[in-house]
Amino acid sequence: MPRLANAQKLLDGKVVLITGGSGGIGFAMAKAFLDSGAKVIISGTNEGKLRNCVEQLGGDSFRETVKPLALHSV
Repeated sequence: MPRLANAQKLLDGKVVLITGGSGGIGFAMAKAFLDSGAKVIISGTNEGKLRNCVEQLGGDSFRETVKPLALHSV
């Protein structure tokens, strides 16, 4: 993705949800989307890693939402 001047934000007003956003590719994607002006929601299974990512990304809020998830074999 090409770098844009601060005035040019391709994703202003958009919201992005990234699963597995606390490391690796997910974290890099979160940073890229933030740099493009999007609001980013990251999810993952490790609360500590998620909190660390929010801090590294310059976020000012962390909201924990716990939902039960049932996985069924198909």
